[in-house]
Amino acid sequence: MDECAGPLVAESLRMLEHDVISIHPDYRGMDDRDILRWANTENRILVTSDKDYGELVFREGEPHKGIILFRVSNQTPLNKIELLRMLTYFLSPLLEGSFTVVTDSKIRITLGSVASE
Repeated sequence: MDECAGPLVAESLRMLEHDVISIHPDYRGMDDRDILRWANTENRILVTSDKDYGELVFREGEPHKGIILFRVSNQTPLNKIELLRMLTYFLSPLLEGSFTVVTDSKIRITLGSVASE
C-alpha cells in the first residue's frame, strides 16, 4: 500500500484479513520505482492514488503483480476502504496482474494491453 493510500486504509484491510504492507510509516519517502519493484518482488498488488505508476508501467515497462489506482474525487480513507471492499468482493480474480483504475464513474481493468470497463 503506497503512502498516499493511508494507514487507516491499510489497517482496515488487515481487519478484513488481507495481508497488507503499508509504506506509511516505516518506508515513508521511498521512491515510486522502488515501491513498484518491491511490490512486484513480494508478489503484492499495489494500492495508490499516485498516477506516476501508470507511467512506470505503460511507458517504461516496469513489471507489476497488480495496481489499484484511485482517481476519485472523494479521497477520504472511508471512501477508499469501501471501494476496496467492493473491488475485492466482486472483482478479486481480476485484480492480480492487472492495472485497475477506479474513477467516480467507472472501474477500468487493464490486463496486458486490453482494457475492460
